[in-house]
Amino acid sequence: MPNTTAAPAEPQKKPTESMEIVTADAQRSFSVGSFDPQKVQITPTGLILAEGIDFEEWKSIGHYLRNVQKSVEWCIGDWLAYGDWNYRDTVYSKRMPNGVYELASNIFGVAVSTLKNYKWVASKINSSVRADELTLNHGIELLSAQVSESHIPIWIREIEEKGLTTRQLRHRLRDENKDHQTEPGDKPKQTIFGQANKFVIGFVHDSRDWTEAESNEMESILAPVRDWLKAREVL
Repeated sequence: MPNTTAAPAEPQKKPTESMEIVTADAQRSFSVGSFDPQKVQITPTGLILAEGIDFEEWKSIGHYLRNVQKSVEWCIGDWLAYGDWNYRDTVYSKRMPNGVYELASNIFGVAVSTLKNYKWVASKINSSVRADELTLNHGIELLSAQVSESHIPIWIREIEEKGLTTRQLRHRLRDENKDHQTEPGDKPKQTIFGQANKFVIGFVHDSRDWTEAESNEMESILAPVRDWLKAREVL
């Protein structure tokens, strides 16, 4: 007679130390559906899902991953703001050329100039006023256009309600600024300030993808302005 004894079940493999379990707190922070965090393992190379996940749980995990994907740049910006405030230019008791940004660049493999944009926007737009549809690029456009702090929540609501893309927001902000252009009879220095503002908007937008050589070239161009500002600090 054939042996009918059932083979013993294989013990469930425990996650390795390199795996990170999606915590219940992290899941609740996004408030999208529900799933058992013990059924999901995030590893450096992918996602491992347990057997027996039903469709609604599987869908909730997808929403969770979407929110994680959208929040990464904001999270890095908040992390940098904390590090810059607490550690400034000193790391491991020694001075580094770009402070915490050099360390962050090594961790994320992202250019220092890009990381500075992350921190700049995250530190200026508090998490309490951010919305689901607000991207970090939206924030760059708002700050580059020098939208006042009190008006930022209004624009964020507009982005959320109308689903404005970054390009659409940029055009809206430019149209808004047209109502505040200087008149032909204004003093020359006011025109210079207007030109400087336009330069800053273009600079912040374009510099995200600059090479090191392009960054050095811009630093050389702006050297006279930097030296003038330093001279005023001495005074």
